Amino acid sequence: MRWKKRCTGELQESNERLQQINSQLQRTLKEIRRLNEMSDRLQACYTREQAYAIVSLYMEQLFPHLEGGICHQRIEKLSRRDVELGGGKFHPKTFPPR
Repeated sequence: MRWKKRCTGELQESNERLQQINSQLQRTLKEIRRLNEMSDRLQACYTREQAYAIVSLYMEQLFPHLEGGICHQRIEKLSRRDVELGGGKFHPKTFPPR
């Protein structure tokens, strides 16, 4: 009887671990799908503004718990362009070099 109880407990623990691993795998697959979608849409962009809007939208989906922005720096012109993330809209700002 003890052996059966011990085996049942170990089986339940293993099942819980498998469920946790499966949940993590499902989240990872969802992120990969979103990244692939974003990649496809970025490749179809003709302008930077289109790309900024797509990046803004997908970053909010991929990182919903974070706030902030993305900074793009062009070395040849020494200007910095920030794209704030907010509600799927992009708000580009250009700043002079420091």
